[in-house]
Amino acid sequence: MKRPALIVATAIFLITHAPSLQVPLYNTYAQIGGFGSGISAVAFSTYVAGLLPTLILLGGISDRIGRKTTILASLLSASLATL
Repeated sequence: MKRPALIVATAIFLITHAPSLQVPLYNTYAQIGGFGSGISAVAFSTYVAGLLPTLILLGGISDRIGRKTTILASLLSASLATL
């Protein structure tokens, strides 16, 4: 694998993996906040429900504007959101 492809693959892995890192801690956060474990399910399902419209509406954007542009814009947006 060429170096630029490896860099992009690593960035995509890290950015898509980052939102799932806190999932095991949802129950702990809920207990600290004085909530039951049901609130963890609500929080996670809200996250998933927020993804669905994005995937439906923007899922084919790479076919319209190009894959490289889409990947770079996505990585930049995710990096800024992470900061």
